[in-house]
Amino acid sequence: MESIWAILELLLISAIVLAFGLSAAIVFETFRRRFNHTHVEAPPVFEDPTSFKPVPCPHIFDPAEKYISLIIPAYDEEHRIAGALEETLNYLQRRAANNSTFTYEVNIVDDGSADGTKRAAFVFVKRLCRQCASHPSWEEPWERVSYKESESKLNIR
Repeated sequence: MESIWAILELLLISAIVLAFGLSAAIVFETFRRRFNHTHVEAPPVFEDPTSFKPVPCPHIFDPAEKYISLIIPAYDEEHRIAGALEETLNYLQRRAANNSTFTYEVNIVDDGSADGTKRAAFVFVKRLCRQCASHPSWEEPWERVSYKESESKLNIR
């Protein structure tokens, strides 16, 4: 009977050691996977929509290209978007005229409006482009306006 108890104790101790070893292996592997950042092999890039060439993604420590990037969400804002853009661009243009280092871009984001928000924004931008073209101190505005259909985003720089 003593030999049976000895065998059971040996099996129990073996099971405890095995369970502890398995738990330690799981914990070790979990931390190894969580803090493993060596899987990134290539630098992050995105595709330029106009030239289809890879462009390196900006890094958080890169110097800013614009002083301010203004994002205007526009959902069913057909009647208010022109007035809001008028006030916004008047302020930004005055500030840029007073400070030559002040640069800006305005991104209008329309995510499926049911009214004519997109059309109203384009009408405003066309009017702005005609005003800019007739104003000698402003530089080629039509090159500063872009639209990405996939994102429904209008960009005024």
